Amino acid sequence: ADSDFDGIPDSIEFNNPNLNPCQADSDNDGILDAVELFDGTDPSDDMSRLEDSDGDSLTDNYENQESGTDPTLRDTDGDGLSDAQERFGLTDRYLTDPLDADSDDDGLLDGNEGGIRQRNGVLGGTSPADFDTDNDGLGDGQEQGLDTPQISLNGVVDTDLEQFQPDQDPSTTTDPVNSDTDGDGLEDGTEDVNGDGQRQPTETDNQLFDTDNDGMDDGWEVRYSTDAACDPTVESRLDPLDPRDANLDGDGDGLISLREYQLLEIADGVVIAEATNPCDPDTDDDGLSDGIEVN
Repeated sequence: ADSDFDGIPDSIEFNNPNLNPCQADSDNDGILDAVELFDGTDPSDDMSRLEDSDGDSLTDNYENQESGTDPTLRDTDGDGLSDAQERFGLTDRYLTDPLDADSDDDGLLDGNEGGIRQRNGVLGGTSPADFDTDNDGLGDGQEQGLDTPQISLNGVVDTDLEQFQPDQDPSTTTDPVNSDTDGDGLEDGTEDVNGDGQRQPTETDNQLFDTDNDGMDDGWEVRYSTDAACDPTVESRLDPLDPRDANLDGDGDGLISLREYQLLEIADGVVIAEATNPCDPDTDDDGLSDGIEVN
């Protein structure tokens, strides 16, 4: 573990009386402990330090010899994060490239992503070290409506254009930290089949729970649109782009598809969704059709 994210394991700091495992700069002299150890100065003595021309907590010697960053610029790549922050992950807990304004090539400057790494994900924004923070198949920049990469404070684009996914419809956006923005059971990237950020007529809408507005969510309709989910004697399949199927009884069990979707069971006072299969007349294979059991 490295509690202060200074690049020095707690075990080493704990056993060194000159180092504080909970403070990246033990002597508060403006130079990080790891940098002082590299320089050969005393991290417990605020009078023992080398020159830091740009005040980024990395000495000129460290920047020239180790990090390759500019000792006269606090933020060498112009992404809004100091060189020290990128090199050690001090506050956001992410290690990014201080020489690349867009470390993960998602089109967003590292300093604009705003996420803080947590044990179970990211808090407050997206990860500057992960092209697709929510792992839904769409890049963070595209989900936020970027059709071109952001330009660094140095006036350059550091994004790899071969990896960047431009949004073909910036007027629509999805949540880059929620893989299923509309909560329909389908990931955003699954609904945007070609991954271009623009809804095509053959795609469900990753911003709408129920694309065809028939009362049944897209995920449920997609689930029962395949042969694998249906009884082999039933030809009818659901279509998340066709609102007419809600009022059809495709499996001939006496229940229209919408009715099967809306079925509930109350057990111990708790309402439980117990939808039956709209393309299988006897969902539980007990010899009685779903319609007889429901009615």
